[in-house]
Amino acid sequence: MVIPIVQTERRKKKSEKLVKKNYRKKQSGAALLSANDIMSRHKLKAYQDGYALAMAKYGLKRGIVGSEARHTTTAQYYRDLLNQTEDIQENIGLLLAEKERAESGLAKIKSEARTEQLKNKATDAMTAIASGVGSLFGSGKLKELEQANGKLQGEVDKRDNQIRLLNDHMRMQEERHSTETHCQQEVHQQELNMKVKKIEELNEIIGKTFKWFPIMREMLQMEKFCKSAGFTQEMIDVLLAKRKPIVCSGKLYSTQHRQSFQIKDAVCKIEDDLTEEHKLVLTINRQPIVLWFTKQWEKLQQNLRNSVQKKQKNRGFKL
Repeated sequence: MVIPIVQTERRKKKSEKLVKKNYRKKQSGAALLSANDIMSRHKLKAYQDGYALAMAKYGLKRGIVGSEARHTTTAQYYRDLLNQTEDIQENIGLLLAEKERAESGLAKIKSEARTEQLKNKATDAMTAIASGVGSLFGSGKLKELEQANGKLQGEVDKRDNQIRLLNDHMRMQEERHSTETHCQQEVHQQELNMKVKKIEELNEIIGKTFKWFPIMREMLQMEKFCKSAGFTQEMIDVLLAKRKPIVCSGKLYSTQHRQSFQIKDAVCKIEDDLTEEHKLVLTINRQPIVLWFTKQWEKLQQNLRNSVQKKQKNRGFKL
């Protein structure tokens, strides 16, 4: 800064005029250094206006013209700073509590968004939470919530895509299974029809056999009776096919009496029934087996009665 040299008398403040001081008077017309002209009120205002105009292109703005702002002392500044710190701490506590609630709501929404029905609900809830806490968290936190919301929406879309692919795969599997099942049913039905046809043919053959050979039905019934009595298949083949007698020892079972009877070296033979045509009869020692079973049963009953009577006679005390 350049201070001009003047020859005029220095202007005094009003306070200086009221106080009488003994100064050495300077000669009139002497050269003096004075900043009164360049530091006047209107000059200082002009300086600020010109500087603000020159710096406007850089975004610098001029201070408020005629501002009533007053100087703040250092003590007052630190008192205000302490109060602001307490307010900031309180706001931080509120922000943290609101953050926990927002994160809890976000986690809940993420869990609910796993179902397809809550997809739109999750998006709306995220927007509501972001709007509710936007004023407290500021634009940075709001952007984080928006990013989380976008990420969640992406996960929901990805899950929906996976569900759609799974549904398509399941539909293809069902169609393939239905086709295979239909083919198997057709094959099974064809096999069943072939078996039914064979059974019908066999029944027809059996019917013709029974018609042409009436003795065949009687032979089948006799085979069943011999098996129930205790004859082996080899014995039955000799008795029925070869119509030869066999000598047996062992036990024969009577289904009528539900009792087995002992035989020893008995001659067994299947013969034609003389009383009825196309009938067979199994004989034991030339006696029909039904009659033989009856006699054996009567003998067994008689032996039991004799045994009981003998025990009754021998009952008593011995001296």
